[in-house]
Amino acid sequence: MSSCKIRNKVVCGDALNVNTQGASRLLVFISSFGFFASVSGPAWAYVDPGVGGMLVQLLLGGVAGLAVIMRLYWEKVVNFWCKLCGKTPPSVTRNDDESL
Repeated sequence: MSSCKIRNKVVCGDALNVNTQGASRLLVFISSFGFFASVSGPAWAYVDPGVGGMLVQLLLGGVAGLAVIMRLYWEKVVNFWCKLCGKTPPSVTRNDDESL
């Protein structure tokens, strides 16, 4: 079982696996995108009404996907924050009859 260190404290095993190289790449990507977006001129492009519907559908799909992920990993998230704050995690009992 691997563990992570936050401020020289070992917390909650595999609940948080930090990849600093990936985080720095993401920061470079976001910074580059922000720079090039601020430097570029106006596009004078036409946005079709279908694009608006597609963007709304993309947003709603992302929210639904996030809700499913949170439902699947909710117990791990609660346990992580309880251990981080020094509280005892609540015990969750499930019936085998319940389905996700």
